[in-house]
Amino acid sequence: MPSLSSQRLTHLPDRILCYYTNSTAQTQRACITSIPDRMFERVIFPNQRLLFEAQPDALLEIHGSSGLGEILLKQIPCLRLKVHEGQHAQPE
Repeated sequence: MPSLSSQRLTHLPDRILCYYTNSTAQTQRACITSIPDRMFERVIFPNQRLLFEAQPDALLEIHGSSGLGEILLKQIPCLRLKVHEGQHAQPE
C-alpha cells in the first residue's frame, strides 16, 4: 500500500491542504522554496502520496535524476494540488 506523508507548516496564513502522487517508477524530490524563512523538501518514492499544507501561491517543484544529475521535472502551482472536501484526490 502506498504511504501517505504529512507535514504541517505552522505560522503560514491562508494555508491550503495539498496532495501529490509520484506516479512514476523513479524516486522524486519535492520542494517548495517560496515559503519565507522555511524550506519544504521531501523524497517521494514511486507510487507514494504526499499530503502537505502550503500557501495558495506556492509552487511545488518536482525534481528527478538523469545521467547528468538532478533535473527539474515540473513546477506545479499548489492551488492546483488543493484537496477539495468531498472529492477523491486525483494523482498529479
